[in-house]
Amino acid sequence: MFDVKVSAPGKLFLSGEYAVLEGAPAVIDSVNRRVFAAATRDNIPQSALIKEIKSAVTAFLTERSGSPVGQLPNVDIDSTGFSISRRKLGIGSSAAVSAATTGVLFEWAGLSIEDHRDDIFLVADTAHRAYQNGKGSGADVATSIFGGTVIFQVENPIINVSPLPIHKVFVWTGKSASTVSLVQEVKKLQEQSPTSYASIMEELVRLAGSLATAYREENAADVISLTHAYGNQLDVLGNAAHIPIITATMHRIADIAKEMNGAFKPSGAGGGDAAMAIFSNASDAHQFSLRISQNGLEVLDFQTGVSGLCKET
Repeated sequence: MFDVKVSAPGKLFLSGEYAVLEGAPAVIDSVNRRVFAAATRDNIPQSALIKEIKSAVTAFLTERSGSPVGQLPNVDIDSTGFSISRRKLGIGSSAAVSAATTGVLFEWAGLSIEDHRDDIFLVADTAHRAYQNGKGSGADVATSIFGGTVIFQVENPIINVSPLPIHKVFVWTGKSASTVSLVQEVKKLQEQSPTSYASIMEELVRLAGSLATAYREENAADVISLTHAYGNQLDVLGNAAHIPIITATMHRIADIAKEMNGAFKPSGAGGGDAAMAIFSNASDAHQFSLRISQNGLEVLDFQTGVSGLCKET
């Protein structure tokens, strides 16, 4: 089946950054930037991530059939939509690559995405985690595979929630950031100042749980107020770890959001990439977008809550 092609969306964290690694729930939106994967006979270079995925899929197929499987095809990847001016947007390109590559190999082997979505998640998450040396929660992989708006909590079922009547605006902060590096610095805080870390993380975990409840109960007012509090607590974490989770540019964005009666936070680990502001009405969101443009920043033309991993026709 060398004519098979699939795609998987990127992700944007609405809440739960860092806290999800401590077992708290995270709320994540899929976004309409997609990775495309196609099985190919061509002898094209395969990245370390794709090699890890092919190994995990081979292990799954071997266990399923009870006998060794033949060589899997190479995979051709198109992830151009995950960068801007050759800088990554921070919307989960490696997770989407994991989802799309696993999906296309399942389809190639005759196992449809629709009938094996849970298996695809387990295989893709295992491979993605191995590629990252055991790091990560799996939230971004889950969102790429299941799509929509997802409540993700390690070792708990994945929950899809309905869209809320709130207006989200995503802003490109002008620089890319390394999630792995930021998480490593936060881990250093845990090792060097465990009491401080525990206190800060306890509040992040509490807020993450409250936000997940607010999204599940479709309580827009609570989502906005808790998002503001979550952004502030991320700033506390960054200051304690001596890293710019909330950068100077983000502080400017936050001030504009506050003036427009909205709330602000990074969408992801911070330090750059995309940031999010949310509002209770469209007029405030529109005025915020105008102010952002006037300040030389770029509003990202994102649609969220899109379909997850799927076969392309």
